[in-house]
Amino acid sequence: LNALKDILIYGGISDCDMEKGMVRCDVNISVRPKGEDKLGVKVEIKNMNTFSGVRRAINYEVPRQIETLESGGTLVQETRRWDDVAGITESMRTKEHAHDYRYFPEPDIMPLKPDEAWLAEVRSHIVELPLARKQRFMTNYGIPAQDADVFVGNVPLGGFFEKAVEGAKNAKAIANWVINNLQARLIETGTTVDELKFEPAAIRELVGIIDAGTISSKGGQEVFAELFENGGSPVAIVEAKGLAQVSESGELDKWCQDAIDSNPGPADDY
Repeated sequence: LNALKDILIYGGISDCDMEKGMVRCDVNISVRPKGEDKLGVKVEIKNMNTFSGVRRAINYEVPRQIETLESGGTLVQETRRWDDVAGITESMRTKEHAHDYRYFPEPDIMPLKPDEAWLAEVRSHIVELPLARKQRFMTNYGIPAQDADVFVGNVPLGGFFEKAVEGAKNAKAIANWVINNLQARLIETGTTVDELKFEPAAIRELVGIIDAGTISSKGGQEVFAELFENGGSPVAIVEAKGLAQVSESGELDKWCQDAIDSNPGPADDY
């Protein structure tokens, strides 16, 4: 159901807002002994509007049917409703035969016979579906399934990541920054990706200067905070705030010698 919901959202078919009743389904359940080919009697649970409710209804209905059969009872083909408060299904009406469903042809709907040209045209407009998108993120960028799931579930964030990772050497680090830092700040401030004051390339630049040892991870957090608030370039922010780490051994040696010269007593003690 979650996969179907993602497909509907990706295809622009529906917002699938559960609170507004945009997603509903019926659940058809039957049981049969292991090894038996003949299907059991079908029970239909109508008009489910939450995925958690579907799970609970199945977890109730399957044992109910098994218990009925094992105690010598019989099941009837019927429609039942789910009582979410009581946590049980209740019978609504029986449907013993197919004709009880009132199947009949619709004379106003003409037969549809799509040809291959039409099917090819339709296929050309199909968007990348969630499962394919997840697999591509994992294969192309080498990120774990958990990270890929985040980007599949949040399309704008996934699009931002893809732009940030263009030409980057460390896709995993960029994914970490986008998920753990950017996403957290977006949620905290109620900001959307479209409202950001910096471009995706800024995250790539930030990860690059951290990997190069120009700034520490702690310094990276300070740069990101400034980036989120005011935009700009990570390199420019580092220079403006004096966050660059000293890595030249000669300069470090000079600082150490200056400290010794300024404190001869303690230096002699050690």
